[in-house]
Amino acid sequence: MATRQVETAQSTDAPPAAGRSLSSYAGAALFAPTRLLFRAMVRLGSTPLDDEIGNVEAVASPSDLGAAYRGKRAIVVGGTKSIGATIVTTMQSAGAKVTVVARSAVATDTTDAFAADLSTVAGCEKLIDDIAAAGVAPWDYLVFTVGAWPDFSQPYTSDGVEKVVALDLLARHLVLDGLAAHGLLASGARVLNVLASAQLVPLQTEESVKARVEAKTPPATLPYALFPVGIAADAWLQDAAARHPSLTLVGMFPGIVASTQLPLCTFPSWMMPALTAAMLPVASSDADAGLAHATVLASPNVARKRVSYFNYMLEGRRAHELAYSPTLGAWISAHLDGIAAASRAAR
Repeated sequence: MATRQVETAQSTDAPPAAGRSLSSYAGAALFAPTRLLFRAMVRLGSTPLDDEIGNVEAVASPSDLGAAYRGKRAIVVGGTKSIGATIVTTMQSAGAKVTVVARSAVATDTTDAFAADLSTVAGCEKLIDDIAAAGVAPWDYLVFTVGAWPDFSQPYTSDGVEKVVALDLLARHLVLDGLAAHGLLASGARVLNVLASAQLVPLQTEESVKARVEAKTPPATLPYALFPVGIAADAWLQDAAARHPSLTLVGMFPGIVASTQLPLCTFPSWMMPALTAAMLPVASSDADAGLAHATVLASPNVARKRVSYFNYMLEGRRAHELAYSPTLGAWISAHLDGIAAASRAAR
């Protein structure tokens, strides 16, 4: 975090009103103490601060980001729900022309859209073909929020890829490489990868991360399903920087966002009310979350390294030490390429 909290701009202590959703009270002044406590807990589980990158200076509103976004083009992959949707709104308010990609994406007067099912290799490649055929100009910003919770009952996609790996790694890899191959990312474009970056996950080795990515045995617990994939994604960013030298890449931990939708394939229905109630006192409001991510992506801090990592408190952090292993990053990219090749061969 920089010298000020992002949350102050959109926080509200208005009393409950009829018709308001429960998530609309996230960010309220009432919950300021619990948010501070949660932030302390997040810091305890985070990697060390990156002094070279530093902390980003907070802004009061999207209009303060106009110098970075006005007249620029951005594409948000996973931009119709929760954190993705609020990043879209923030960028648009700052003056960017935004394109949304999602399964349910529909173009509006203010937003271009490409509908795509990114859970399969064929779906990712169709998206790239559709975009290339549309003849669009290159984008200055690429944001990935597309992702999946683990599905403990049906863990694999039709490609035989574990679902978290399919969306958190494979889809992002194929879309990034596809856009770059077609010249659809401007030179100097910034790429924001929203996932569990910069987490101090214990007891991990290169081999354990590889085993999680291969997922020959599906994950049985939520921490094992998610956190090693976060390390893998940060390592993938390092390798992506080597493969795409004109791009600047950013990994960012979003914390808990008010509108996050918890799926029944991960959590039993009887647990949902309790989980929602537990999230509310510590969650960022959608507006605060969108502003934090757009602020980091536009910041001068990002230009200080080819790859940098942040959290929703605007703190520049180092990645997990395994993410800096060039052999791990290269293996992840090669493994994802192998999945794509196998899928093509099977069609």
